[in-house]
Amino acid sequence: MQDRDNSKKQKIVDLIKNIPLSEPESTVPSPETGPSAKPPRKRSRPAPTTSIRGDSNIVGNNNTVNHSPKIINRTYVKTGDGVIDPDQKGELLRLRDEWIATHNAVKATPLTQRTAMSRLNRHMGVNTYHEIPMERFGEARAWMMQQPAIVRNMKSAPAKAPNWRSKTITYIKTRCKNQLGDDQIYKPYIETKFGKNSLALLSDVELQVVKQHVAQKQPG
Repeated sequence: MQDRDNSKKQKIVDLIKNIPLSEPESTVPSPETGPSAKPPRKRSRPAPTTSIRGDSNIVGNNNTVNHSPKIINRTYVKTGDGVIDPDQKGELLRLRDEWIATHNAVKATPLTQRTAMSRLNRHMGVNTYHEIPMERFGEARAWMMQQPAIVRNMKSAPAKAPNWRSKTITYIKTRCKNQLGDDQIYKPYIETKFGKNSLALLSDVELQVVKQHVAQKQPG
C-alpha cells in the first residue's frame, strides 16, 4: 500500500519536472522602443522657394509680387560762370510775384508763375532765367518792372490794383531820377496842368495822366 502511494508521488514529481518552463519576457530594450531609439522623422514640408524674374517680378511659392521701384529724378541747378547770381534771381522772382499780383487783381484771365517766367525767358532769348547773362541783369529787371506798370496803367487799375497810388508815385519818381536825370522834372508839368505841386495831391485820374507823360518823355 505504501509502495503504491510512493509510486504515485513519484509520477507526480516526474510530471512536474517534465512541464516546460515559459521563457521570461526579455527586459532588454528593443531598438524600436529603447531609450536610445531615435524618434521617428517628421515629414517636413518643402522649404519655400523664391526666384526673381525680370527686373521687377518676385516669385515665391507660386505667388507673384510685382515690384516697381520708384525712381526720383532731382534737378539741381548750379549757377554757372557769367550768369546772374542767387541774389539777382531772387530779385527777378520778387518782381514776378508783384507782376502776378497786379495782373490778377486787374485782369480777368489769371497769370501763372510759369507763364510769367516763360515770357521773361522769351524776351531775354534764354531757355531759363538761370541762363540770363550777368551783364544783362539790368535789362531783365527793367522788363520785369515794366510789366506790372503796364497793368497799373489800365483804366480799371486804380480801383483794383493793390497799392496802386503808392506804386504809381514810386514809378514816376524813379523814372524821373534814373532815366530823365531829374527827380523833380515832373513838377512844372503838374503845376501847369493841374495847379498842384505834389503828386500826393493829385487824384487817381490825374496821377495816371502824369505817369503816362513821364513814361513817354525822353531824356534831354
